[in-house]
Amino acid sequence: MSVVHAQPVEELVRRAVLKYNEKDYRGAASEIDEAVQLKKGETDERAWHIRGFVYKDIYVKEENRARTSEAREVSVFSLQRSVELDKEGVLDKNNKGALAVLAASYYNDASDIIEERNPENLHEAEEYYARYRDITAFLQPDSSLVSKDIDIHLAMATAHRKIYESNREKNEAHYELSNEQYSKVLDLDPENWPALYSVGVALYNKGAYNLERLPELEIHDVIKTEGESIRSIQSALPFMTRAYEVNPERIEGVKGLKYIHFNLHDEEQHEYFNEKLEEMEKNLDSSEKKIKKK
Repeated sequence: MSVVHAQPVEELVRRAVLKYNEKDYRGAASEIDEAVQLKKGETDERAWHIRGFVYKDIYVKEENRARTSEAREVSVFSLQRSVELDKEGVLDKNNKGALAVLAASYYNDASDIIEERNPENLHEAEEYYARYRDITAFLQPDSSLVSKDIDIHLAMATAHRKIYESNREKNEAHYELSNEQYSKVLDLDPENWPALYSVGVALYNKGAYNLERLPELEIHDVIKTEGESIRSIQSALPFMTRAYEVNPERIEGVKGLKYIHFNLHDEEQHEYFNEKLEEMEKNLDSSEKKIKKK
């Protein structure tokens, strides 16, 4: 009968490092996985540190930074475990540097998904961003991520809006999803100009689009659609007004109020913003001419 002796943690770590240096990442993973499963290995910060780097390189070099990589998740878990165990902070710089790189990879994946604007997987961008957020909060517990949160919600809102506008009948759900993202922005920053303006534009455009369709509708649908369209344009008014109040120098807000008041048959306000728009456009033309002369 042969006796199988359990390998000590130090020996398993040594063999893992050797295979890692030989770029045998899977072999290194097998050795280091066994090490951290041992009682002593469970609390060995160096073993977890090495495991984090082994799986990081599996993710980067063997899996070509695949979004769905399980190795990336294993690497994050291992590096965080090493940070928690490393009371003296000996491995702190390397552990946290690697974690920052992995956090950035999740953020980049979220950004790429948003840019692709695929209705089937756009929701995954929020999941990848959440991983970026969790790791960043682990690294910098006292840091504020509100600015990043706003950026991602604005980008998601724009992606949903463009999907909706590509086919309004087919992608109606993305209209609501876009506005939900803008609402999240306004919860974080009630005076966020891009969100206020964009919600105003979205509500106005929806109403205007439906008004344009009236000639195509059956007579019994006309009154209902016309009423819904006017209500949508009315709903746009407080958002566009607030956007104007937040930044009265933005010509887009003035133009938006001009058209909203026109469709609501408010001649006085329409004329006021029309005159203001003409004045702003005149000043803009003068500024452009001065720049060209220079």
